[in-house]
Amino acid sequence: MVLTEEGDAIRVIAPKQNVILASQNIENVIQIIEENFSIVDSFYLKRIEDNPQTTFVLDDIHRLSVSIVLNYLYMYNMWRVQYRRKKYQDLRFKQDDFKNPSTNDIIFHFYKYNYPGDWEIKCSVLMAMELVDLKRYYEGREQFYNK
Repeated sequence: MVLTEEGDAIRVIAPKQNVILASQNIENVIQIIEENFSIVDSFYLKRIEDNPQTTFVLDDIHRLSVSIVLNYLYMYNMWRVQYRRKKYQDLRFKQDDFKNPSTNDIIFHFYKYNYPGDWEIKCSVLMAMELVDLKRYYEGREQFYNK
């Protein structure tokens, strides 16, 4: 991951992601990325530990965690800049965001692209859903995007 200063903003470049965080400094961004990565990564590592019959590559969990962290950090930071009421909103990842459809969409995209043969099984483990429920949920997400 590469962080660069651009005026009063920080650009974060990670594999397959490039986000700009307005009104930030490098030290703050490094700290919040590390904290949020720890929260997200440990959450999914626990999920795969609890389900040893499904094989996961740890580097994939780490990349997925970075992707989720940067997505939410960008969104949270954008709200701080855009909305006066949110100016001092905490940038830490929230536990409720693990259930957010956006998080699930990131997981779907990552595993469907990288593991086309068994992406549904891997996603069901990470989302703690039965396979039949996951398929139904995914179908609903597809309908949502293809209205």
